[in-house]
Amino acid sequence: MSLDPSTLQRLIRLLGMLGSAHDGEVANAGRLADRLIRQHGVTWAQVVLPVLVKPAPPVDDLTRPAG
Repeated sequence: MSLDPSTLQRLIRLLGMLGSAHDGEVANAGRLADRLIRQHGVTWAQVVLPVLVKPAPPVDDLTRPAG
């Protein structure tokens, strides 16, 4: 499973919104995150399990061009 850097950035922002004090914002962020990964043909297990196997790159690395 691999999500492109811009999709990962969007997912990170959505998951960060889960800590909001506003219940509606939390629910909406969760729904949008779920929709995002499903639109890319992956499951939550495919998103989370690679983190358990190897550490994810720092967020800054996601915005740098590969090369």
